Amino acid sequence: MSTTTVRPPTISHTVVGPVRLKGARPTNELPQWLIDEAKIEEKQSFDPKMHMNYHPPSKIYTMKEIGLEGQGISPNAVTAPFQLFNEEAIKQMRAEIFSRPVLDECQYTSSFVKNTIRGMGPA
Repeated sequence: MSTTTVRPPTISHTVVGPVRLKGARPTNELPQWLIDEAKIEEKQSFDPKMHMNYHPPSKIYTMKEIGLEGQGISPNAVTAPFQLFNEEAIKQMRAEIFSRPVLDECQYTSSFVKNTIRGMGPA
């Protein structure tokens, strides 16, 4: 069995925050195919018993393993990918996210992200 030591990242630049102080709407439209593919006939309310399909990650990497022990708020750094929702739940979420009301009210742009959806939850 061999082990690999992962070195911590080298920071060679200064982190810069957002350029804008207020949210801005994107000037470019999302591709229509993305919106069309997300449409579904029957919308359902989220039901954890029906929509959850959690499978634990195969590996949890610790802060110690990546050379950052004692930093951050958790001893865990990152996990291998894992499933949380079933396919039906994902279809329901995509249908809501790419619906016209959500795109009209919750779609923003920033210096970091060209298109993002935010503010869908209760304030």
